[in-house]
Amino acid sequence: MLAAVLVGGGAIWATLYAVNPKKRLIWRSDVNEAIIPDGVSTLSVLHAATPVSEPRLVDLQVKNNGRRDIEPAWFSHDTDALIFDLGTPIVDLVDVSTVPSSTITPGVSYTGSKVHLHKSLVAKDQRIKIVALVDGPEGEVKCHAAGLLNVKVPSKPSGEMSFRSRPARALSRAVSVAPIVLGAVLSAIAFQVEKGKEADTRREQDERVASCLYLSEHDPAKAREECPAPKKL
Repeated sequence: MLAAVLVGGGAIWATLYAVNPKKRLIWRSDVNEAIIPDGVSTLSVLHAATPVSEPRLVDLQVKNNGRRDIEPAWFSHDTDALIFDLGTPIVDLVDVSTVPSSTITPGVSYTGSKVHLHKSLVAKDQRIKIVALVDGPEGEVKCHAAGLLNVKVPSKPSGEMSFRSRPARALSRAVSVAPIVLGAVLSAIAFQVEKGKEADTRREQDERVASCLYLSEHDPAKAREECPAPKKL
């Protein structure tokens, strides 16, 4: 009965898993650096012939970390469904690229300090990278809006591990647990060896007792020689 329930429950879970696969976008920002070092007054940055008083480069990476492609129809708005705030006014977008290169590069625009990712197909494992030139002090990068149907977008940035490829993540997890597994295997081997030694000792003791019983009955003199009486405490 229990087995039938477990099998039935497993079948239901597998069906739900297939019908509703995980859909998730993750993001992070690794670079938020001033272009001109502190104390240097002999350098300047111009954009369209206009000086940028406090130029910085900020990057934003967005990855489809789910189990299927994210369809354009899941965006609630053409340009305002997925918005990130870089925390500093944007002067221009220096670069917009995608990995793998065979995937579609979505349209990207900006207003103030916010980057807008336009409605687009985002393939499974696709990573979109945006580099912006901003003007001002370092600000906190945040997810401002995530209006996607049944797609999770965390409010906080994800760790570096999540942005690795699936084989790289699997290898990293295997390497991290290898010492634990190896320790468990060595402990199991040592336990079996110790059990084997104890069994050998008990077998030798049993054989000696049997031998002494035989000698005490058939050769008492030899029994007294080879099987001394136990010492009294």
